[in-house]
Amino acid sequence: MGPQGSEFAGTDLVVCVDGIFSATWRSLTPDISWQWYVSHLRQRRPDLRVLHLSQPADMVEMLLGQGANYSSYMRSMCRTVLRNVSPEIRNVVFIGFSFGGIVALDVINELSKLMPDARPEYLCLVTIGSSFAGTTRPGDLVFSRSEMDYLQRMFDMERTRSQMELLAHFGEQGSSRILIGTIARDEIVGPDSQRTALEWLSGFHVPGDFRYGEFKVNPHNLLRAHDGFLYDLIGTSYIDGLVDGLLPVDWLPPFEPELPRQPGRGLLEGLRNRFTTDSR
Repeated sequence: MGPQGSEFAGTDLVVCVDGIFSATWRSLTPDISWQWYVSHLRQRRPDLRVLHLSQPADMVEMLLGQGANYSSYMRSMCRTVLRNVSPEIRNVVFIGFSFGGIVALDVINELSKLMPDARPEYLCLVTIGSSFAGTTRPGDLVFSRSEMDYLQRMFDMERTRSQMELLAHFGEQGSSRILIGTIARDEIVGPDSQRTALEWLSGFHVPGDFRYGEFKVNPHNLLRAHDGFLYDLIGTSYIDGLVDGLLPVDWLPPFEPELPRQPGRGLLEGLRNRFTTDSR
């Protein structure tokens, strides 16, 4: 799995969940992973415990049958969380990017079974660009007929809706929040799919401290708004603001946006270097 949680003994936990795959092809597009942001958040907010639940396979490996099945993937993620949680954790925020919004729901549901007595005071799910009704793109016709369990999970909307309702009912015992985020000019997931969860949430009648809402981010990247979101200056700055609003601290210094740097030989990194060189 991905990097482990920070060792600070805070009471607040942030869990960042990758999408359905780490990249189309890891060596060329490693820019749809939380890798950079998690490192950035750990340095900026050392009071938080931060976990990165990463996808172990890229899309090419999955299509070739070299990736683990979805059940194995889920068990591995849950083990990562169990190794890094402790009884003093009181506030938990899951942030799922793309398909990671659905994965985060599965992780929360599975953990509730594995740790029935673990009851944080505050539990929040944030989804960003998540495909609650497929991608609504032409490729859905192919994806929906695929035998890959990763892809089939994306189209199991009843399971996603019911798990979201269970999360809403957590508000009967503590405080429960769900925030649905959409990405402007998203080239992968259509806006209707990203906002489908809001239709479900509006139909839930849950007693207790439960609230939901939505937000929209207009990222800096014009060509690859979805795939480049987690290495986008505006996108990641917006996430910083969300984290600070959901898990605030009194001593937080003035905010200074940090330009994301893509790892390895990523496509966005190559384009950025090219433009930098041309402008000299």
